[in-house]
Amino acid sequence: MTTSVSINEWPYTPENELSHLKLIVHSAHNGIVHISVVSQNNELCLSFSFDFTKGKAHADLSNSSFLSLNSGGTANCAIALLKYKKAVIGNGIIEIKFPNNEKVKCEIVIPVNIDIRRTFEAINQDISELEESQSKE
Repeated sequence: MTTSVSINEWPYTPENELSHLKLIVHSAHNGIVHISVVSQNNELCLSFSFDFTKGKAHADLSNSSFLSLNSGGTANCAIALLKYKKAVIGNGIIEIKFPNNEKVKCEIVIPVNIDIRRTFEAINQDISELEESQSKE
């Protein structure tokens, strides 16, 4: 049995690319569980850790990724990941929604040693370029 979850930034509904994701448990030890959620076509992977000892969940941007366009990935998945990263870095409330309507809210991320304005400008530029490339297809 495969568990299907959705990821969204509260209070918004999940984007299509962040819905019906397969949940994969990588490790569980001393109350800490590391998971990934992967799109049905394996283009997009978001990582999280649950710390049941503290009752907290964390988004793990360093292990989240998408299949590049050169390797067969789609612009939609790249855009979804960029928007997700922007939400996490921008202190958005990320929710993991399970099939039983249970929601897990991730702790907010406090960015350190980054220029948030320039980071957002770069992400927005990447999104614009991907959207432009889609309109040409």
